[in-house]
Amino acid sequence: MIDEPEVVRRMATQFGRLQAEALSPSESLKLMCKIMEDRYGDVAQVQL
Repeated sequence: MIDEPEVVRRMATQFGRLQAEALSPSESLKLMCKIMEDRYGDVAQVQL
């Protein structure tokens, strides 16, 4: 467990940046389906 205030602050800042850049769940799913299709061919569409 990390309990040093400076380390916690830095990690919280980094996590916030990652959250701000993250795709929505539906956009993540679209991206994963596209990658699978590009790699393995036609894949079934999945809905959230």
